[in-house]
Amino acid sequence: MKLFPVLAAALCAATAIAAENPAGIPGDYKLVYSQDFEKPEAIKDFTFSDPAAWKVTAGDKGNSLELTKQSNYKTTVRSPFNIALISDKMLGDFILEADFIQTGKE
Repeated sequence: MKLFPVLAAALCAATAIAAENPAGIPGDYKLVYSQDFEKPEAIKDFTFSDPAAWKVTAGDKGNSLELTKQSNYKTTVRSPFNIALISDKMLGDFILEADFIQTGKE
């Protein structure tokens, strides 16, 4: 009879540990940034190569960061033109999970 509470506690602990990282995510990785763009100040989290080329847009599944035009960014070396960096994070190895929608021609 006393074994049941111990098994129940072990099952709860195992479930909590498993819930911390989804399958395929190393156990020592932790979430360091998440953004849903629901607050107007969310765009302030980013540094852009050309701020005028980006905006937060409302969509069917919530808000998103949208590239609205070709950036007016001139590079000195071969580089992407459209850059949006999270301002206050310096990361080593990381896993990026994002939802994207192609809205223009390819």
